[in-house]
Amino acid sequence: MSYKFTCYFQDETIATTTMYVSYIGQTYIGSYGDDYKSISGLGDNWSTRFTANPAEGCEFVRWVYRIGSTSAAVQYSYDNPFTYSGGADIYIRAEGTYSGGEEPDPEPTWGVTSSTIGQISTNYTKKISVSNYTIYRYKVSFERSGKANFYTQGTIIDTLGYLSTSSTFDSETGEPTNWLKKDDDSNGAPNFFISYNVTAGTQYYIWVRCYFGDNSGSTTLYIDPPPSPWTLTTGFLGTLGTEENHVSFILGEKQMQRYSVSFENSGTANFFTMGDYDTWGYLSTSSTFDSETGEPTNWLVEDGYSGPGDNFAISYNVTAGTTYYIWICEAGGAATGAIDLYIQPPAKAVDVEKWSWTKSNNNATASQTQKAYTAITNKGYVTDFSYIVWNDLVDKVKEILDATGDSWDASYTTFAAAKMTSSDKTLTAAKFNSLRYNIGSHYSTGITEKTPGDYVYGWYITTLAECINGWIDSL
Repeated sequence: MSYKFTCYFQDETIATTTMYVSYIGQTYIGSYGDDYKSISGLGDNWSTRFTANPAEGCEFVRWVYRIGSTSAAVQYSYDNPFTYSGGADIYIRAEGTYSGGEEPDPEPTWGVTSSTIGQISTNYTKKISVSNYTIYRYKVSFERSGKANFYTQGTIIDTLGYLSTSSTFDSETGEPTNWLKKDDDSNGAPNFFISYNVTAGTQYYIWVRCYFGDNSGSTTLYIDPPPSPWTLTTGFLGTLGTEENHVSFILGEKQMQRYSVSFENSGTANFFTMGDYDTWGYLSTSSTFDSETGEPTNWLVEDGYSGPGDNFAISYNVTAGTTYYIWICEAGGAATGAIDLYIQPPAKAVDVEKWSWTKSNNNATASQTQKAYTAITNKGYVTDFSYIVWNDLVDKVKEILDATGDSWDASYTTFAAAKMTSSDKTLTAAKFNSLRYNIGSHYSTGITEKTPGDYVYGWYITTLAECINGWIDSL
């Protein structure tokens, strides 16, 4: 078990003390002044002797000790050792008296100068001429709750600051008797800086003094009240397909605009503003907002520089069906004119299998497809080129158009008319041109328009199939 010794002096009549602890056979020498010191590591059944070294012109009178924090004080002669067998901590005070000579000058007392600032909602500045041993107390309240800052700026004096809700102070120490925060050099020596979350309507006291009481000079006190809150305006853009979306709006001072949006397709979506204002943007899946900072409480990505001019630009790989929130504000919180927001959703996902001459592509069997390829590449029988293979080519082009959100162009003939039937297996110019055109409008074939009576060579067909696959690769 260990016990704590707290040794201190009544006043400056005592200079040093020596304490010998028999239990561990060690001597402690301390010059404690007004400070409380502790010695620990003692077991039970120990004894100790204290010796006081009086200050010049003084003499030691007695020890006064107390066992525990609530026992009565007991005088103790320094001629006898103090023996203790456990139970509680010991508090010992050395007392002396002046034995002759001139007594030291008494410590000066502090005065207070009070002023009332009143309730503030904007930044406050006060120039102060600080006298020695004077603490300046300013009574202030705030219109809004939130973080307020109190600080000095100057180079002439080293300031010390306190914040309290109590108006009382100690004239001996020059400190408020109760304070919430205290600071010396946090605003860069020699200035203090105190930041505190204040409550609207509560009376606070900001105290300013020189760090050393015998100094004087001038400084400037600044009080920054809690800032006005940001406001939030919301909008709903729904679910976007593949078309770019554009919306225009106007922001007020310290206003955040939020739009909710989702997408039909997964992939990269782009969000950006265009205009003459310095915008900042956030993208999130959370809708919550911090009115003090003007920011979403959580976000996926933010930007304020990547767009043209002073506009933001955000690219993000979104997931189809997920609700996202795009947040827009003026970077400094200032009011603006019209802001144009653009959202470019992901392109529609395309999952179309390529054309193959070695397997079935739809209705024609693998054998029919292979025979058709032999017929047009190796001088096979024309009758081996099944009309069903031609129809599969037409169907493959229609499948791509459907997947990309396009439709069949009937400039030459309709989709249905471009296909053959068991009773009409003639490859007309209209049928050929219709397939060639609907491919070539998206991926160049290099094949020109054909008129009735023109030859259709086998390489035309293989070229169209290659272009279909090139088109699929480009999606």
